[in-house]
Amino acid sequence: MSAEEKNFDEMTPVEMVEYLESKIEEKTGQKIAAIIPHDVIYGGNWLHESRKKTKSEKTEVIESYDAIEKKLGNLEIDLKLRAFAKEYTTIVDDEDYDILKAGWQLGVKRYDKESRIAGIVGYEQWPGYEGLDRATSERINAFLWDMAFAKRRFGLDEIVMELKNRFGLDEKKAELIVRTEFANIFNKMREWAYKEKTEVKKFKWVAKEDACEKCRQIAEVSKRGVTLDELKELIKQYGGPYAREWTVHPNCRCTFVRKVGRRKRWE
Repeated sequence: MSAEEKNFDEMTPVEMVEYLESKIEEKTGQKIAAIIPHDVIYGGNWLHESRKKTKSEKTEVIESYDAIEKKLGNLEIDLKLRAFAKEYTTIVDDEDYDILKAGWQLGVKRYDKESRIAGIVGYEQWPGYEGLDRATSERINAFLWDMAFAKRRFGLDEIVMELKNRFGLDEKKAELIVRTEFANIFNKMREWAYKEKTEVKKFKWVAKEDACEKCRQIAEVSKRGVTLDELKELIKQYGGPYAREWTVHPNCRCTFVRKVGRRKRWE
């Protein structure tokens, strides 16, 4: 009988770790290495011995198993989010990723029907996607919001296929929309985290090496530090009618970080 055919609490410690490792690899495409306790390899069975403990001791053991499983689940989400973030946006450094992850967690917590209907449209004068009416454009945004925060799905190929089937888009247009909107959503996550988890007040736009002239101009103008509202206005000013709240143009992968200087206190 394979480890997967057993109940989780019937597995040996080694089978338990191998099973969890395989599940994380299956879902994220990335391998992790787990440290097996010495007594598991060279003798003793801490899982078996724990069943002989008192009721209170057993409770502690069960709680520790739950904590380990929760940590592994969080690790799976962490690996998945980091991998897909690199697909849609620019991760400047580890601090930037921490900000991004904190913003995603805030988005998951505040997800509601009203947010789904609204999507992340940006500002009212945005005309919608070229060739699509405003109502369809907003439904697409609501669908992508749903994927990012309720269903926690970010796979490009999968979501492009969904847009093709649901809204009759051709593949090229669907991919352009997914890349642009998810870049906008990831920057929205950064905004939430900076506002609610830090005391940072000044920011600068980070243009990629191959960035367009518009993004380079915003980076130059904001290099001394601007507020988030001022940065949004710069995006709108330089991006024109096709700019989104946090993307200057379609397929934009530039982002923003706190201005270089003393790091502010985290709450």
